[in-house]
Amino acid sequence: MISFIDWSIRCFLLITVLAVFVPWIPSMPGAGLDPSWRFGLNQAVAQGISFGSELIFTLGPYASIYTGEYHPATNWLMLFGSIYLAINYWVVLICFMKERYWFWSVAYGVALAGIIPCYRDQLMFSYPLLLALLVYCFVSDQNKRNSWMRWIVPFLFLPLGLLPIIKGSLILLCCFVPLWCSWFCFFNRERFLAILCPLMGVMALLLFWIIAGASIIDLPHYFISIGNIISGYTEAMSSGYSEQIGKNQEILIYLGFCIILSGAIFFQKKISLGSKFFLLGVFGIFLFTAFKYGFVRHDGHALCASIALVITGLLVPCIIKSRFAYFVSILGVIGCLIIGSYNYLNISTIHRRIPDLYLHAWQEIIHRISDPTYYEKEFNRSLLALKDKAHFPLLPGTTDIYSYDQSYLIASGNRWNPRPIFQSYSAYTPLLAEKNREHLLADKAPDNIFFNIQPIDDRIPSMEDGASWPALLTRYEPHQFINGFLLLEKRKNGVATEPVFLKQETCFLGETVKVSNQNELLFAQIKIQPTFLGRLLEFLFKPTQLKMVVTFENGTKKEYRLISKMILSGFLISPWIEEVKDFALLYGNINLLKEKRPVFFSIISEGFINFFWKKEYRVTFKELAILHDVNKANNQLIKK
Repeated sequence: MISFIDWSIRCFLLITVLAVFVPWIPSMPGAGLDPSWRFGLNQAVAQGISFGSELIFTLGPYASIYTGEYHPATNWLMLFGSIYLAINYWVVLICFMKERYWFWSVAYGVALAGIIPCYRDQLMFSYPLLLALLVYCFVSDQNKRNSWMRWIVPFLFLPLGLLPIIKGSLILLCCFVPLWCSWFCFFNRERFLAILCPLMGVMALLLFWIIAGASIIDLPHYFISIGNIISGYTEAMSSGYSEQIGKNQEILIYLGFCIILSGAIFFQKKISLGSKFFLLGVFGIFLFTAFKYGFVRHDGHALCASIALVITGLLVPCIIKSRFAYFVSILGVIGCLIIGSYNYLNISTIHRRIPDLYLHAWQEIIHRISDPTYYEKEFNRSLLALKDKAHFPLLPGTTDIYSYDQSYLIASGNRWNPRPIFQSYSAYTPLLAEKNREHLLADKAPDNIFFNIQPIDDRIPSMEDGASWPALLTRYEPHQFINGFLLLEKRKNGVATEPVFLKQETCFLGETVKVSNQNELLFAQIKIQPTFLGRLLEFLFKPTQLKMVVTFENGTKKEYRLISKMILSGFLISPWIEEVKDFALLYGNINLLKEKRPVFFSIISEGFINFFWKKEYRVTFKELAILHDVNKANNQLIKK
């Protein structure tokens, strides 16, 4: 018989996971970098754009479950997908907490309501962890195995097929956990579960992909493209070590917790060696994923790492029956509050967030029932506000926008024709940059482009989508400036011209390299490689940053951040372009950019001692010649 307390706790957990998982109060489209990719992903689903081939990003067709942003075309995917995940999360949780002291169920529910929603990623990351621990409890407890659990557990692996097409960074966990559980089940003679654990996730993946309206043919491309993005993410999106002064203690706290947890598992006498190996692998992959996600960029992302500590801390006493497990739990909570403190994660904010969560969820459920069209009307009002702010005209044909601000373009009513990596800062590997360049050279290239230069993280402005600049300069022509954007129109019978090889030089870090000023448009491809230690550091944490110091004729020096994989694709080095008005001058009045031609540059590595980048690197210079057939209208544009 289930007691009243058990029923109450289960109802509390069900209400909590539904309130946390389901975006009852969805956000609306907005302006800026992050709002633009959120809106862009929803619009891609609405337009039937193929994920993995026509569009490449860190999220998939079910991204709205993660972002919680409303769009008429994805609203049902967001709601039903979120509810499905919430119910599965609840089932895993109550099965795992079954026969455990009620305190830990309530404590985890409180964490779900007050801490975990601070960073939605951990809702997704924690599911594979909980599922693996449930498998461990079921398989290890040989004397109390329930036959009904043997049939329920395989179905709980189905969400592992949905999670990777919500957010690509979940691929590692969703691949590792089924295989790890399969090995553990096989090792403990649970062959039925050993076969079904990985199989159910694959079946669900295919089903959810089809439900989203995507083609099965695009599914392999989706995973390949996610691999390409992940391979360049760490260096491209990391924050510098110099920016972490004062934050290193947070990393030490996190690593210290991981060491103590490992010791608590390894020195547990009542657990077999195989079980210890399994638990170390499960907690290890979860904490490693949260560590990379939280500390590579080390801004608000650190909340992901801090929440991982409290999740782990609350689950360990349910696995390990010892007093030391309680110590680990306390450390997890304290570590979470310390790391999350600078992001306003503290007792007072948690105390206010918990009642608000339930109250707002209930109000919005009533609101949705009483006025089913409310959010669609709010969506249309948001689009109208964005349209009025951008003042983009309605253009014939298809249109794209650089480098982000997709919200303005989509809201304007123009037919969006995105390049595969539709925000330029994300084209941070040669393969990704080449896909964007090929898009401009194809027959289906956009007829119009709203162009702006919007570098992030102090990067070289011409480095973002730098491989596409020759195609932009030779296949398109400027028309007018609109609200800070340069409107480019595709030339009739325009043929893209590629830069011509000039020379190649071997240089060294810290060395001053001379830049020729005799060439009209000088492009550079720089090949600088990490050492073995550098590659290892990038895998385990993040590499030291590269910087370029540029010297101009008047003696002015400017420092920019380099991304090794991006400069390998090529970028315009002379004249030095920093804003869109300078870019417009490249189409005809290039002589006005004489003062913006660098004479020297040097590349340096962050830190006093460099063991992580090879001292020798290679620079290839190329020249791009443009036929100056600029008409009077373009000359008037440039003068403005």
